[in-house]
Amino acid sequence: MMRFGGGPFHACGILLLLLAAALPVQGDRDETKLRYEKLLGLGHYAEALEIIRPLAEAGDTDAEYTMGLIYRKGYGIERDPARAREWYERAAKKKDARAMNSLAILYENGDGVGKDTAKALDLYRQAAQRGNADALANLGDIYRAGKHVTQDLAKARDYYSRGAEAGDPYSQFRLGVLYRDGLHGRPNAAEAMRWLLAAAEKGHAPAQLEAGCQYREGKLVRRDDREALKWYRLAAAQDDARAMYNLGNMYEEGAGVAKDPAQAAAWYLKAARAGIRAAQLKAGVCCELGSGVKKDMAEAVRWYLLAAAQGDSAALYNLGLACEFGKSLPVDLGEALRHYSLAAAKGNVGAKLKLARMLRDGQGTAKDEARAFGLMMEAAQASDAEAQNEVGVMIELGIGTAKDEFGARQWYLKAAEQGNEVAMYNVGLGLEFGKGGKGQSLASAIRWYERAAGKGHEKAKRKLEEIYARDQASDAFGDLSVTVVCPPEKHCRVVVTNASRKLRYDNIRIEISYRDPGSFGERHSRHEIPLEKGVGPGASETWTVGLLFGESPRELQVKILGADASET
Repeated sequence: MMRFGGGPFHACGILLLLLAAALPVQGDRDETKLRYEKLLGLGHYAEALEIIRPLAEAGDTDAEYTMGLIYRKGYGIERDPARAREWYERAAKKKDARAMNSLAILYENGDGVGKDTAKALDLYRQAAQRGNADALANLGDIYRAGKHVTQDLAKARDYYSRGAEAGDPYSQFRLGVLYRDGLHGRPNAAEAMRWLLAAAEKGHAPAQLEAGCQYREGKLVRRDDREALKWYRLAAAQDDARAMYNLGNMYEEGAGVAKDPAQAAAWYLKAARAGIRAAQLKAGVCCELGSGVKKDMAEAVRWYLLAAAQGDSAALYNLGLACEFGKSLPVDLGEALRHYSLAAAKGNVGAKLKLARMLRDGQGTAKDEARAFGLMMEAAQASDAEAQNEVGVMIELGIGTAKDEFGARQWYLKAAEQGNEVAMYNVGLGLEFGKGGKGQSLASAIRWYERAAGKGHEKAKRKLEEIYARDQASDAFGDLSVTVVCPPEKHCRVVVTNASRKLRYDNIRIEISYRDPGSFGERHSRHEIPLEKGVGPGASETWTVGLLFGESPRELQVKILGADASET
């Protein structure tokens, strides 16, 4: 960002302050200068020009510089960079450093004059020698970027340092960034934070944003979310849209402040209106979910469209979902396919998964199983658990690729280890029926079914019910009834119920017998087991009994051998 003397004029108040700097305050300040200064401050450019022009033509250096400024910016007149150059040259001949810097920028850009980078550099250096902060910053930028010269970070640092030591916040900020990134790959955290904070404390919004980022990320300084929040707020108060977005993140996450969906949404919306792509996506999500704002899918789609127009892959994916499922948009599989394709081309993993399914199943397009498999594999290789499971299914069934039960099991395992319950169920099926080259293991299958069932997978729940139903037995003895469930692990669950209203039963003895098809050969086992605690009237008690068997026991039987009854 090239620095003109005094900076751009955004408001009458700023203009007044800058012109006050351009025209030194003196005890006997000329009444004419006071008048045009006031008129410029109020935005009465035509009246001010009538007063300034005679002063400039009479050789007043400040007025000459101001005339150049007026013509360059087009204040009250048509912008005329050529006339601006003429006035800047008059002031520059009198060694006015501000005019030298402004004239250098015109020559660098070929604005109103033939482009001449050599002359621009010479003017910058002359202005810098006179201590002009803008010229020092511009030379720092030129050497940092290697623009018109060979890149030289050491020279860039030297120019920024001169401006920074003189108190220029822009140079302080740039010097801090240079130390952050490191000269020749060697960052200097202490110097970086010293200069970033110096600029931030002077109200430099980009430095305030960067200070907030450093406290948030904890790279150059110890992480401190409260400090990050402070600097983001100061930058956002100066309309820094990225700081607004970061504030939204902090209120959403509850970092350095209590979670507040309404505040998060408000900051996202401010940043979104300023054109920040990520904020437009977040604003859409807030509107879709009703997080901190009224739920409004039409408004969500509007924000997604704006973010998508800037190339946001997640927004494209969300638009695909809206078209596929008719969320505030008509159901249109062709449009869904188009959005998913655009998002997938940008690397969006969810879009690759969706696009692969549509190609595999022929939804909104002709079937293309080979391309579907390729996209699904890309998503799986990006560690998407859902895609890993579906790659397993496609390999197991030979959809778009050769059948391979062993390969399928490997993908099921990858997905299952990431917590995908469908993959857990599929791993269980492979183990129960010996698919994938590892042989049968009902005990291992049940462990995976139980994990899947614990996550709510209905088929896994039904599988467990079937297995437990065939591995349980019951018996009755007077008012007592006993049920034993022996899954393929080293224990059985024994439940004893006393239906009597008066009698308590102690010293209950049961016998469990079964056929064990273990890995060391089939054997028949019988165990007499005393149950340690009694069962009162109308009560039920459960025991866990340790047994030794290999796979799921078969021909399970239980018998109550006896018990001592007593009235309560």
